[in-house]
Amino acid sequence: MNAPWSDEVVEALRWWQRSEFVDPYRCTCGEIMIPITDGFVCRYCPHKQDWCMENVVESVERMKKFGKKFREKI
Repeated sequence: MNAPWSDEVVEALRWWQRSEFVDPYRCTCGEIMIPITDGFVCRYCPHKQDWCMENVVESVERMKKFGKKFREKI
């Protein structure tokens, strides 16, 4: 999915970037990228990325449900 992204997608990507279930999108310098409506940005270098996987919102919703079930069992 190419940027610009809706607020819903940005919020899902923020959750994705903090999730314990997936590897976050990373910059070429190795740092975790920050999602904004125009795409991902790196706080340490000028690298930008204007795409993410197509079904990120649906994937995040599934991960949230899985995470809740996982934490309830611990």
